[in-house]
Amino acid sequence: MNVRFETKKAFKIAGLVTVHSQNDDFPGLWEKLFEQVPYEKLAALGSGDAFGTCFNYSSDPHKFSYIAGYDVRLPEKARALGLEVVEVPEAEYAIVELTGHVPENIHQGWEFAMREYFPSNGLVHAGTPDHEYYLIGDMSAPDYKMELWVPFVRI
Repeated sequence: MNVRFETKKAFKIAGLVTVHSQNDDFPGLWEKLFEQVPYEKLAALGSGDAFGTCFNYSSDPHKFSYIAGYDVRLPEKARALGLEVVEVPEAEYAIVELTGHVPENIHQGWEFAMREYFPSNGLVHAGTPDHEYYLIGDMSAPDYKMELWVPFVRI
């Protein structure tokens, strides 16, 4: 897997939020989002970039919030559609490029990043929002491309 480093400016994501529990159905949250607001309206809120973002981390690694959403430039428009808005601060990310069927490639990417790449390169997760960045395409295709944006600090 290829990894590159980039600093991303602060941005906002509008979508539906859940607080993580053992029974979470993240694909179901995406379905609910698209039932509430059609894709075209979601994409028109900003550049059309889609994110699955984990945030509000606590000392318990199994407690965090997750938003299924799209970047947004006019948060008031998103709120009028019944969406929540999450502000993401500027951060430096290790960006892991993934190829393959979702969700398998996401699980493999996180395993690679957190168990192999980060420890062997003196990095740890920064505890700030991290992102699944979805590119346009068929997520069930073996050649589907997406990215994990993992904020980090050097140890």
